Amino acid sequence: RIFLLTILCAILLAAPLAGDIVHLTDGSRREGKIIEETDNEVVLEMTIGGIKAEVRIRRDKVARIERKKTGVELLKEEFARRRKSLKPGDLDAIEALAKWCAARELYAESARLYQDMSRKGQAGLKRGQLGLSKMELERGRLETAVKVAEELKAEFPADEDVLAWTVKLQETRKKNIVEAVSHALKHNPAEKPRPANHTVLPLLAPPGVVDLRNAFPGHTLPLKPPLLTYTAPR
Repeated sequence: RIFLLTILCAILLAAPLAGDIVHLTDGSRREGKIIEETDNEVVLEMTIGGIKAEVRIRRDKVARIERKKTGVELLKEEFARRRKSLKPGDLDAIEALAKWCAARELYAESARLYQDMSRKGQAGLKRGQLGLSKMELERGRLETAVKVAEELKAEFPADEDVLAWTVKLQETRKKNIVEAVSHALKHNPAEKPRPANHTVLPLLAPPGVVDLRNAFPGHTLPLKPPLLTYTAPR
């Protein structure tokens, strides 16, 4: 009985994990992280004496549950607050908020802001699409960044900023392909690796943008513009 009482006291005085709060019908509460809920009970993860433990609470003893918001939810609330204060025509403020979102991996929100900018005249179209393309590259989506940039180039064929960014993307694409092919040749220097140990990876590239025929002396690469293919280890 003394042992059980000790355990009960430890539970009641447990240091809570940052998380949800379960309010009980007797007026007390338990704080931790809810890891399971059923019709019969709520399972709460708590810290007891520095050790994590699962505490099972009968559903009929639960008055209400106060759920802690996740970091993403808090960020989205902050985004909504900041967006509400934006002035419709303030491109600088919209772009700043889009970058704020991207820095916190709120990519969907960032993309929506850049798209909003793109609908605000020619200046907004250029800044919005450039920003969107750069954001897509930062998150590792090179082909999406290229697609956005190519559409922007069609709209502004003589714009220096757009042309410079398009060239940078083409150079980035070529660098990635060269690194991938180098990796493949390093692991299998034979000109024609065995199909059983290798797979063909397609890479989209406009004709003339990426030409690897002279990049690897002594190796024959099956280049078929606009589709470049090379062999790489599985």
